[in-house]
Amino acid sequence: MEYPDSNLKKVANKYGYNVKIGMFNSKLYKKNYFDYIVMDQVIEHIQNPVEFLKDVRRVLRPGGKLVMSTPNFSSWSCKVLKTKSFLWHVPYHLQFFDENSMVKCLKRAGYSSFSANYITNTEWILYELSHVITYPKKGEKSEYLDYPRTQRGLFTRFLLAFTFVIHLTGILKLISIFLDSLKMSDNIVYTANKE
Repeated sequence: MEYPDSNLKKVANKYGYNVKIGMFNSKLYKKNYFDYIVMDQVIEHIQNPVEFLKDVRRVLRPGGKLVMSTPNFSSWSCKVLKTKSFLWHVPYHLQFFDENSMVKCLKRAGYSSFSANYITNTEWILYELSHVITYPKKGEKSEYLDYPRTQRGLFTRFLLAFTFVIHLTGILKLISIFLDSLKMSDNIVYTANKE
């Protein structure tokens, strides 16, 4: 198998893991095949998440675990920034979950004993701040992902540099821990079991 990440290849070879990378298709696997399935920032891109979660459950062994992360649409950024939040990410995000809506999806798909952990990488807060700083006026193209970035105005470059300096100080880590404790962080990691 060709691995896109050399570290993944090392770990898979060292421990004898059979790693699959790419679009999930439950028909490629026997029923009860996996002990664990991990999905990082996937479910919000799926057109029918309940059916998708049912397919994932079909290939999990009894006692197997699904671990997945997804943006939290009850986060500080969605409440404060509203549609300017980087999390909306339209048209790529097809679904928008908070803890209650995700638990409903997991129950409908047949999972049991859920847990939700609010964990946000400080990079996400940096992305949010950078996105707000570069947010375009209506009808204008966003320069957030624009390259080269030298076309940005002096004030915009100053604000982005200042935000990055704040990030380097570790202040965003403290903010992240505080938001996680309030369940208002930008990311939730769910664990669901197949009985």
